[in-house]
Amino acid sequence: MVGSAGSEEKCRWLIEELGFDAALNYRDEDFAEQLRAEFPDGFSVFFDTVGGTQFEFAVQTAAPAARLALCGTLAQQFAAAPGASMPRFEALTAIRKQLVILPFSTFHTPEQIAHWVTHYAAWLAEDRFVFPQSSPAGGLREAPQALIDLGKGKFRGNVVLALD
Repeated sequence: MVGSAGSEEKCRWLIEELGFDAALNYRDEDFAEQLRAEFPDGFSVFFDTVGGTQFEFAVQTAAPAARLALCGTLAQQFAAAPGASMPRFEALTAIRKQLVILPFSTFHTPEQIAHWVTHYAAWLAEDRFVFPQSSPAGGLREAPQALIDLGKGKFRGNVVLALD
């Protein structure tokens, strides 16, 4: 499994603590080339919470019939200008490669929540996942700055605010 992060420190964290096989820094100018080098024959599954240029590179790098799961647009949410980081979607490439693109959001129903909790708890018990650390960000007064810092990539894992 290959992950991506916005700093070399976070890339090391993905590999050393969370068990990824490799990690790429998406801020590197040659990120697309690194992605192609990591997957010379293309990849079969891509999970995207970011959008932006990473999604564009994913469509270009995907193997035929690859599955791309889309569940977030962090690049757009933290962009300086509205629409600045919207990914360019190459429909012709997706059609030619017969890509399966599945947009989704989590937890639409109580049944989905229960299903996830059951499976995730089992996977944690089997050490298939490492639960990422939480980053304390202070109390409610610090919430605006915590949101800014989240957008700048200053946290790892979950960001937690204390309710005073």
